[in-house]
Amino acid sequence: MAVILKSIMCGPRGSFQAGQQAEFDAQTERELVQGGYAEYLTPPAPVERAVVAPAVEHAVAPQQPNPVAPTRPETRNPRRGR
Repeated sequence: MAVILKSIMCGPRGSFQAGQQAEFDAQTERELVQGGYAEYLTPPAPVERAVVAPAVEHAVAPQQPNPVAPTRPETRNPRRGR
């Protein structure tokens, strides 16, 4: 697949001018198009994906508050006599 560059680009693979047609690997082409630096000459074929059943959510009843308030443990030590 090929792309048309919207801006100049240079790197280890060479230098390219705006409006020039170039071919790259699929990942690089996708990144250039998503970044707005290039446009596809022909749009890529849609990828067929397996149909996945929608997730089913189950409602859970909220937890009831504890009617008995927690008690604080005794902080004094009866052996020390305080």
